[in-house]
Amino acid sequence: MLRLTKLMNLGFFDIGLTRVTYTARDPRNNTNICVLNITVQESQCEPLPDPIFGHSECTSMNNGIQCVITCQEGYAIPISVSLGTIDIDNSSTQFICHHSDPVWYSEENSLFPDCTITEIPTEVLQKGIIILQPQNETDICNDTEILNELENEIKNTLNRNLQETCISGISCNLNASALCEDEDSEYEERTNIIKREAPSKKIKSNKKKNINVEFEICAKATNNKNQQINMQPLENIQKIPFFEGNNKVTVVNVQVKQSNILCPIGFVQRKMRCVQCPKGAFHNVTKGACQSCGLGFYNDKVAQSSCTICPMNHSTTRMYCKALKDCK
Repeated sequence: MLRLTKLMNLGFFDIGLTRVTYTARDPRNNTNICVLNITVQESQCEPLPDPIFGHSECTSMNNGIQCVITCQEGYAIPISVSLGTIDIDNSSTQFICHHSDPVWYSEENSLFPDCTITEIPTEVLQKGIIILQPQNETDICNDTEILNELENEIKNTLNRNLQETCISGISCNLNASALCEDEDSEYEERTNIIKREAPSKKIKSNKKKNINVEFEICAKATNNKNQQINMQPLENIQKIPFFEGNNKVTVVNVQVKQSNILCPIGFVQRKMRCVQCPKGAFHNVTKGACQSCGLGFYNDKVAQSSCTICPMNHSTTRMYCKALKDCK
């Protein structure tokens, strides 16, 4: 009968290397020994090394480490940053690691401490609204011809504003539409509750009409894809009165609702640049973000819209794998 003995019981181990030795002996005293090497490491973050085309600067925190990755000119961290987002600068991204879970994440919960190449966008789209207040709302809002004339004046003004944008090699397309809409007065806002509580009592509403001109501007580089598109600000429109006399219209507000650059597949927006998705990730077009390849997948190419599945009976031990050899 085979007899098996071990020098220590399994359980909690100290930090470091522990050897657990098993000895097997049969009735004829034939002996064999098996040694298990069990290594326990303290959960701790290590500073991020300098990425290719970048530099890492790390500082310690109470519960971890934070590092700022700064990329060389022409490169950036492939994390989507919209025009309205304030970040450290256009080429830097902060990553944080907590000792309790030693994985590096950015504030956007992305896993990309890599600097990848950037490109100038070939197309910029801007949508907004110009709110105008007519001196005589009845005359303008009830007269389609005057309203159309105002719409054309707004288009001409916007086109003049775009002269510095739509230079040689950049084509611009402008659409605008004017519509009269009611503006709820403060009096009506205060009486909305009364109206709901006492529906039988009629309260006179005090409504004004504004003219809302919604516009959409699309600027596209037609010849040189490296040509910078500089969309000009629209603040100067606010100083322009339209029409004269009884039909005078003044600009109340100019709002840019949306300002986007259009990046090719495999790139994400970072301010006014398009950043290439790195190896080990793919471009999730629906989310507009670079996303890590999941377990069982890898990607050995940049700017891809999908990851490659590992061969049959093989898988990866982590996400963000960049080569076939990671499938084991």
